[in-house]
Amino acid sequence: MRPQDEPTAGQPDPFAGWRYGGPEPPAESAAQPAAAAAEQPRVPRERPSRRLVAIVGAGALAALAAVLALTQGGGGAPLAPATPVTRAAYVTSLEPGYKVAMSINETVAGHAVSFTAQGSFSTGAHPQGSMTMLAPGGSSISEIVLGPDLYMALPGAAGAALAPTPWVKAKLAAVTGASGFNLSTTGASNPSQELELLRSAGQVTAVGREAVRGVATTHYHAVIDLNRYPSVVAPGLRAAAARAAALLERVTGQSTLAADVWVDRNGLVRRLALDLNVCSSVGTVDATLNMDLYDFGRQPTVSAPPAGEVTDITSTLASQVAQSTQQLGC
Repeated sequence: MRPQDEPTAGQPDPFAGWRYGGPEPPAESAAQPAAAAAEQPRVPRERPSRRLVAIVGAGALAALAAVLALTQGGGGAPLAPATPVTRAAYVTSLEPGYKVAMSINETVAGHAVSFTAQGSFSTGAHPQGSMTMLAPGGSSISEIVLGPDLYMALPGAAGAALAPTPWVKAKLAAVTGASGFNLSTTGASNPSQELELLRSAGQVTAVGREAVRGVATTHYHAVIDLNRYPSVVAPGLRAAAARAAALLERVTGQSTLAADVWVDRNGLVRRLALDLNVCSSVGTVDATLNMDLYDFGRQPTVSAPPAGEVTDITSTLASQVAQSTQQLGC
């Protein structure tokens, strides 16, 4: 098991003397599969306002990007010179899987919207995992990632408008490519983009020692340099990274992003908080993504829904994501 003890104030920085290529820390045992969620009845709902659609759409896109970003391990060579945050991003990208819990909080024009999500993912060449997201109003969205495919069960009128089946399906490469956040050269899923973004952190400041889900961590504040982002990924991914960085600069109007990162004594990212101010057609969306990673190790396997219960909406979803992304920008 990984160390659980809280370090004292007098202890040195846990990254002092860190060297790559040393003994691999022991992995935690995989968590037991969670009970399957009960099927949600399709209940028609009133059509939301255009403003709410924009707010919810931005949150859904952020949640979707975060889900997709968890499904393929990164890797590459560690950076030199490195900071505690860039080292942690590299080390975490090598893990075979983890559980994740996230929240997305948004405010625009005085309206506050929150999303929460929980799930587990195994990364690597054949990523897989599942997540359940609770959207405003208590709507539940179930998601399954299986290799190159994303399956979603949408509630009520939203699901009925897309397909007559309980589940819809889309190719990850097409959806992430439409959003501009696809760094995959294989067409199967995408890499851990949040972790890759952390590898472009320039200014890093230690805030203090804190426990995250009972695990001792060091809290760092980092400034992500989007101009540096393409240079920290593998050469074959730099063109896609440049496009992603340009998109982030366009929708935020900034070349840097503020992040807070909690790193444990094994060099793993345990919590990430990322602040975004996104320009949209309904005003500036102030958004904060909070994400916890825990129970590192290979996760339980998942299965695709029965073929008769699935409709492929790759083209429709990619088009909607592309249109929504085009409406963002400063």
